[in-house]
Amino acid sequence: MNVKVSYTVNMEEVPTLVNELLSDCRQKLTADSGKLKFSLHNISQMFKDLNDVRETLVLVEQKVQDAINIASGWIEAQQEPDELQEYEETEERDEEDQDG
Repeated sequence: MNVKVSYTVNMEEVPTLVNELLSDCRQKLTADSGKLKFSLHNISQMFKDLNDVRETLVLVEQKVQDAINIASGWIEAQQEPDELQEYEETEERDEEDQDG
């Protein structure tokens, strides 16, 4: 069973977190790639191995989606300070115009 976990990290740590998620995906895919083979001599093991690969692919797909979501949120958060600063500067100019 898979579960979603959330926790807090500093903004500077987000790229490292995303990279670690993707590295874990690469490792899982590499580890299971040896199971992708046809075996006439042990059909039941082949089916078990292929089912393991399918489960790994589901998990990897979920982790890749998590990485996309985290990276997207990080990019949006990086852009927000610029937009906030522009808003604050506009507010200051409006106040100066009203005072002056």
